[in-house]
Amino acid sequence: MFTVQSLHVAMEIWGAIFCALAAFCIFYNTGMKPHMRRLLMDMEMASAVLMSMDAMAWGFRGYPGETGYIMVRISNFMVFLISDIILLLVHTYVCMNIYGNDNENENLEFYTDTKENKTGFNYFTRKDLPKRVKIVYICGMIGILLVIITQFTGFYYYFDADNFYHRARYHFICLLIGLIAMLIDTSLLIQNRKKIKNQIFISIMSYLVLPIIASAIQLFIYGVSLINISITISMICMFVVAIVEQGKELTNARVDMMLSQIQPHFIYNTLTSIKYLCRHDQQEAVDTINEFSLYLRGNINSLTECDTIYFSKELDHVRHYVAIEEKRFGDRMNVEYDIQETDFKVPPLTLQPLVENAVKHGICKRDDGGNVVISTAKDLGGYRITIKDDGVGFDVNRFRAVDRDGTKHVGLINVKKRIEQRCGGTLEVKSAVGEGTTINIHIPG
Repeated sequence: MFTVQSLHVAMEIWGAIFCALAAFCIFYNTGMKPHMRRLLMDMEMASAVLMSMDAMAWGFRGYPGETGYIMVRISNFMVFLISDIILLLVHTYVCMNIYGNDNENENLEFYTDTKENKTGFNYFTRKDLPKRVKIVYICGMIGILLVIITQFTGFYYYFDADNFYHRARYHFICLLIGLIAMLIDTSLLIQNRKKIKNQIFISIMSYLVLPIIASAIQLFIYGVSLINISITISMICMFVVAIVEQGKELTNARVDMMLSQIQPHFIYNTLTSIKYLCRHDQQEAVDTINEFSLYLRGNINSLTECDTIYFSKELDHVRHYVAIEEKRFGDRMNVEYDIQETDFKVPPLTLQPLVENAVKHGICKRDDGGNVVISTAKDLGGYRITIKDDGVGFDVNRFRAVDRDGTKHVGLINVKKRIEQRCGGTLEVKSAVGEGTTINIHIPG
């Protein structure tokens, strides 16, 4: 028989299925930043559990016997517990969008510790953030504690002899805790509005606005889980926006990569070298023209690659680049290869820009030149690529992803973004002035 309760349960089951599918899609979306990917996946899975447990709570409401006794208590406990967990996860998502990308948005610093700000609850311990950030975490933890206490005292709710759920005297406190946390997050979002993209801002605000409206209605109307349904709608919005924004980031990275390949200085210097060799060593000129044509072909092919490519192909491109530069710098430049693994994939133009940086801004800034060592090996859970030079080095904390002549370059930050977005890898830089630079890349495999 069709009832409002059966419609309610069906809506929640479909909501749980959709959120679980969203979490599944995020899990296999290796192009998303690892820390953001984990957090979004946790949010979607938490929402799926919330909706399934709420559907179970309504389905077993008033169910007789020991089965009903157990199921209504477990399901309602999980509903209240997961609601507070989602509160903490969304707060972390807010903090990550506001404070987690400060360095990246300002484009000022490149940290060697790639795990910094990648975990969620470290925002609770950071001293440079407003006290309101900690208050939300405290609210969430108090809420979880009160949910546990409720199982023994009936603080939020209780059940009668027929296994029917009833609100207790202090039920309003769970709504008040959520309301305080959401109002604080709203204030943080408004205060830092310029740091957040429009679509992400709207999707987060949907979580903050819809449940608040639902909470106000829920104080007077009982029978439909408006708050949980509104949370699920918000989770779906965040998932859709995250996927759309990822597509935009990949497109922008691709445009940056295309623009970076228009290098008039390198082309001019190479043609000048070829002109000189045509007069003094024609065979060398022929060899250089051949390397230059292969190099240009590699650049053009990289612009048409929509996915990752095998490292061996990227390595061939680097060898052509090195062969050309050796004609210019001669004995001042020495590149060594220690290649143990090539059977893995990387984004196009991952290795060549890093080797170029090591040559141009590392060893060739020294009067006597230097060495660059390129190595690959099996790593824990994947593969490791290392580019090491003994050049002039630099202060990592002052690094800017801008060439010394002021033009935009494919640089470390751009490569790092593409590694994270396309294959879920990481890039770590260690450098010291006068000692050289080491770049370690980890590619999952």
